[in-house]
Amino acid sequence: MAVTIVQESTVSLYDRWHSGERKVQDLMHVREAVQNHSSMFRPFLTTQMQEFVPGLNYFFIGTLDGQGRPWVSILTGPKGFLQSTDIKSLEIRTTLTGSLDSDQPGAPSDPIFSNLARGETFKNGKRMWSGVGLDFSNRRRNKMNGVLYPDGLLASNEKSGELHLRLTVEQSIGNCPKYITIREMKPPHRPESTILDTATKDAAAPQVSTKGSPSKLGDQEIAIVHQADCLFISSRFIDEDLADQTSGMDCNHRGGNPGFVRLGKGNNSLVFPDYSGNR
Repeated sequence: MAVTIVQESTVSLYDRWHSGERKVQDLMHVREAVQNHSSMFRPFLTTQMQEFVPGLNYFFIGTLDGQGRPWVSILTGPKGFLQSTDIKSLEIRTTLTGSLDSDQPGAPSDPIFSNLARGETFKNGKRMWSGVGLDFSNRRRNKMNGVLYPDGLLASNEKSGELHLRLTVEQSIGNCPKYITIREMKPPHRPESTILDTATKDAAAPQVSTKGSPSKLGDQEIAIVHQADCLFISSRFIDEDLADQTSGMDCNHRGGNPGFVRLGKGNNSLVFPDYSGNR
């Protein structure tokens, strides 16, 4: 059974919010109210979180590409492919398939392998990550983030799809279930062409857009956006002079009725409301 040892953080409640978060708090006139909730962030996984993750068949993780841009990947596997051996660790071991409707391993169309090989790194070769464990059957949601040290990259094979990571957890928090729709998750059955052009289709030569030249979405991708009732988004605020609990990445779920996400001018940006229950 997982055991949680309560640790007091050395980071003050105020300093657990970075400057961007504090600016938004000021714009919304909620600075004082929010500061009282800073203790919700923990520098470890709780016992409940450690027992929660092994029961998941999927996990949403954010990683950075070579230009420092966050990407969200959906990792899947049998129950147990996610494990937490201690309160500061999350281990992932799975094989990504070569196409969306295949159970066979092969070169996966996902940027995570390129990001792990050529993505932005920081002091001592560490990489930032963010994740959200979400059980759609009961709407339970837990967020976490941290760092991936070089010795935590146990396997990352673009050709075979093998992935084995030992992630260090720097922060975790439980989130409310609002705007999460109960659903049964099944493997999708659609051709690989529905993957966005910005995904890594050729593992040897990642085809991601460069800054200032966004990719154009095709009709299939536009239809997916218009029908979506949820999305996953990752963000970053990284300053290595700040404490680990202040600097890092975030990954989370956004939900609403179908149509809550729309395309901006030129069909190269997403626009969606940030409902209070999503945050």
